[in-house]
Amino acid sequence: MDNPLLAWERETELSLAMIALLRADGAVALARAERHRDAWQGRAITFAACSLFLHEPGRGMEIYGGVPGFEAMASSGSVESHFLRGVSAMFMRKAKDALASLERAAQLAPDDPFVAFAMLALTTGPSWPPAARVAALEQWSKYTNHPLAGAAAIMFRA
Repeated sequence: MDNPLLAWERETELSLAMIALLRADGAVALARAERHRDAWQGRAITFAACSLFLHEPGRGMEIYGGVPGFEAMASSGSVESHFLRGVSAMFMRKAKDALASLERAAQLAPDDPFVAFAMLALTTGPSWPPAARVAALEQWSKYTNHPLAGAAAIMFRA
């Protein structure tokens, strides 16, 4: 994206979609994310909102061109596939699976604030070992100027 203001606007919109997703507000997450189908974050948040909260996985798969496109993405080993797998596992309370998937997403996209934010969300809480929380906070520290930073400070005291 050539225009810095439009790029910031897109990041902000996707950030608000991610926050809505973590609040389990599928309708708001969908409304904000589906406008950004060109970004993997927009597609992943759209699918997660549809399948996890709106109970419309078919609608979520439409963003990938239907079932074959979704299956191709899901088996691709891309950052998108690992991020989506991690976020889904987080909501299904499968913490170890979520951590493994988000760690893989972070390896593939070490400079992506959405992956770091999801990892921060996952490792917040007393049940996580301090080392996991410290690692997530260290990764997050690169994004103090990102639109998600204010939400991280409020939601996760980061």
